[in-house]
Amino acid sequence: MRLAAKLSPSSASIAAHLVRNRLHRIETYYELPTYNELDTLLNVYGVRQSEQAPYRQLREAAAMGGWWSRGKHGDTNCWYYAAEHDAQHVTEYALGAVPDLLQSEDYTRTLGRQLETGPTRMIADERVNAVRRRQRRMTQPTDLEFHAIVHEPILHQGITPPQWTKLIRFALQSHVTLQVLPRDNGLHRGLTGPVTHLGFSDPGVPDEAYTRDVFGDYTETAAEHVVHTRQLVRHLADIALSPEESLTLIRNASTQASGELTRHHSDHPADSSQPTN
Repeated sequence: MRLAAKLSPSSASIAAHLVRNRLHRIETYYELPTYNELDTLLNVYGVRQSEQAPYRQLREAAAMGGWWSRGKHGDTNCWYYAAEHDAQHVTEYALGAVPDLLQSEDYTRTLGRQLETGPTRMIADERVNAVRRRQRRMTQPTDLEFHAIVHEPILHQGITPPQWTKLIRFALQSHVTLQVLPRDNGLHRGLTGPVTHLGFSDPGVPDEAYTRDVFGDYTETAAEHVVHTRQLVRHLADIALSPEESLTLIRNASTQASGELTRHHSDHPADSSQPTN
């Protein structure tokens, strides 16, 4: 709205009698405007009185908060969850684990228990609940288009039968594109770390980029960095297997893993001679 009114941040903050930092936090969704601030900004941006009611309704809805809000979920990843909920296009390159939106519950729980941030039952349960809520957009009628590029070694690290099933099922969905980046590609730009690019249907909302490490998730909104991220995931998609080739690889890996599990059970049968209580 500020851009449509052809106002710079400095000009808008002066006209609305707001501190520049306060306006920035409102525009970047870190803080909600008060009703007085909202009315002032709408007037500064030239919105007619007769057209202001929908903006007040949006403000009321935002104040209620989604399930990811701090009061309901805590600080962990709440900004990413909110952005992902509003995104129309999500492209994720996964380097170390199956993307959250494609995970089975047992895989999510095991991963949560292994996190260095605190391998406790509470954190594992919190991850399961968060992933389950986020995956609703994957299983219900949605405008979300999800593109996952998975580094092949992930498929050889703790993938359970339910996880194989879920990967194959999602790979067959029309709104999901799943590609595998072969491990025999040698050194490539994806080895620097996982990354996610979010695109939104609202032309007024700029794209965002995310990455993560052992200390948490990081948001990047600077235009040049977001563009770099978009170019990176496109490059990784170009060097990955096609969706059809990827599905074949996943099915073959699933069959091989199932055979190995069967042989393991055959070689190590349960000892039925153990005394029972």
